[in-house]
Amino acid sequence: MVTLKPMTREMCHEFYKEFQNDPAIGHYYEYVYTEETADRYYDVNSVSDRRRFAIFAEGRIVGECKLKNIDYDKGECSMGIHLQNDSAKGKGYGTLAERLILRYAFEELGMTAVNADAAVKNTRSQHVLEKVGFRYIREDEMFKYYRCDRVSRIRSGEANVPSLDWRTIKKTDAHIHILPDEVHKANPDSEDVWLLTNLHQYVTMMEERNIEKAVLMPLNDPWLMSMEFTVDAVHRNHAEMKRTYPGRFYAFGDVDCRNTPEESVAAIKKAIEEYGLDGIKLHPNNSGVALEDAYNEPIFSYARQRRIPVAIHCYPNSETDLCTAGQIRKIAEKYPGLTLIVCHMGAHQWEQLQQTGVYADISAILPEYVRAYGIKETNRILRKFGVERLFFATDYPDSRILQPGEIYDEYYRVLNQMDFTLEEAEKIAGGNLERILNSHDTV
Repeated sequence: MVTLKPMTREMCHEFYKEFQNDPAIGHYYEYVYTEETADRYYDVNSVSDRRRFAIFAEGRIVGECKLKNIDYDKGECSMGIHLQNDSAKGKGYGTLAERLILRYAFEELGMTAVNADAAVKNTRSQHVLEKVGFRYIREDEMFKYYRCDRVSRIRSGEANVPSLDWRTIKKTDAHIHILPDEVHKANPDSEDVWLLTNLHQYVTMMEERNIEKAVLMPLNDPWLMSMEFTVDAVHRNHAEMKRTYPGRFYAFGDVDCRNTPEESVAAIKKAIEEYGLDGIKLHPNNSGVALEDAYNEPIFSYARQRRIPVAIHCYPNSETDLCTAGQIRKIAEKYPGLTLIVCHMGAHQWEQLQQTGVYADISAILPEYVRAYGIKETNRILRKFGVERLFFATDYPDSRILQPGEIYDEYYRVLNQMDFTLEEAEKIAGGNLERILNSHDTV
């Protein structure tokens, strides 16, 4: 069995200790391993536009496979492979490794084409390239050049891109708003969209739309989320919703900036430890407190210490907004290890978050991306941000440009047109979120 593992410095040394050049294909110098040479090679190749993997077979490292010159805008990259020595050749390791890394390039990175080359003398490498789906393009005195495109692999059945129906995939909606029964009873004649959010009606909708679970998000506005108008009442209301429908809801804690930072941390601690809530939500635009304000520092410190996720509303209209992608980037740098969920994906500032490692939900912003950029470009945006970091979310019932009854149907219509594999869709639909929510401390 052949597997690929992300290359580490230790693996790099293990590989090059036994590496031998092949003079039959034009390597006329003898390679001599040194720690300095291996370290330099590892460092030079550890750049953002490359993905490097160690090839393992029979429990040992037998080669190196990499994607380089990764260009997300063009959707292209180049592939390279080296087997360790003659003992690793002629056993099919290279063929299997190339198939695995092509699948990674197309299905994980969203590439549309992968390029490769082989020395003119290296007929064995040329045969493997053609075997896994590359087609010959041209040659010069030194190399033959090849290209493998995603469309051809789909037509040939090589690419694992099944037709998906997001209606049938079990999902966790990572961002919804439900008002407690007491608020509905106190406002029986209201036609405001928020007062259309009835817990029991929503559970019925969950059954109809195949929503397995949902995350109850507060609004940093206790006047809307309770009739006592206190943050503790908001937390108790969310806890009661979780108890009413066990296993169907997660709930995030609120912050009321009328309280001192110390009081807010104490309220969050109580919400997590006594009421069983699952995270913290900050909405700078509702609270009036900028994300970078010193008020939030004890909250971030507590969340990092307890490994509690912090969801942050980020739908900025300008760089002077109370919460911008740039501010989130600074918070991520200041508090390494803090789990941050960027609600609405940072809207049109999403590119500033790419290198931060934060997660993002696609609530409200998905239909706006499609309206602004179209399906294909929206698909590219989501892939470029990273399949492993995305959460299915809608912001139900307030999706800005959709009516409440249209939200889920429109999300499914859009996502059904994208090129995610079933495995990728399941990660976005709930797998990514479940992983982080089930890893934080609750005691």
